Amino acid sequence: MVTLNVCAGAGDIFELKEITSLLRAVAKAVELILAIVLCCLTVLTVSTAIVLLMGKGGG
Repeated sequence: MVTLNVCAGAGDIFELKEITSLLRAVAKAVELILAIVLCCLTVLTVSTAIVLLMGKGGG
């Protein structure tokens, strides 16, 4: 994400409008996908902890 934003900044410096807008859109898409993955990871972690506690596997 940082790399995409840095490259978009470089595109701004060289006034490359098309590639800059493409890089910014890709950066937003990557951020959205990362947020979805982190949300799923959180749900999976919490549900695993609940199942372990219900099955007396947690102590």
